[in-house]
Amino acid sequence: MSIFLLGQTASTFFTVAITLERFVVIYWPLKAQSICTIKTTWRSSAIIFVFSSLSVLPHYFAFHVLETVESENGTTMYAPQRTEFGKLGYKFVYEKWMFPILNYTIPFTILIILNAFIYLQVNIQNSLLGYAREQDLRERILRQEF
Repeated sequence: MSIFLLGQTASTFFTVAITLERFVVIYWPLKAQSICTIKTTWRSSAIIFVFSSLSVLPHYFAFHVLETVESENGTTMYAPQRTEFGKLGYKFVYEKWMFPILNYTIPFTILIILNAFIYLQVNIQNSLLGYAREQDLRERILRQEF
């Protein structure tokens, strides 16, 4: 379960990082080559991995594996069981508040805001491009008339 949570958190924040890179490329196209480098990518990947690991760390202390052996056939069964930490603060603070805010609310709010700005900027650029094409077409028509 912990590896799943680590992957889920990392995947969510990698998506945010990619959207942030798209935002930089669209809003500052001339600076994007110096901002979005391989070194920056490695650094952001390391930060995302460390943050994801730290955000999932309480999960490791909330459960332990209970081993039971059936007397009839000698089969060993393993089941997760909550520790004292898992029964007290983890369930209410981490599962109810911290995890949903860190993994859903904050990333998806950032994604919505950045994608809205990207959409607006692309529409502005497309309208400017359409205006430039109209001006170019008018100039060609005027040149042909004279």
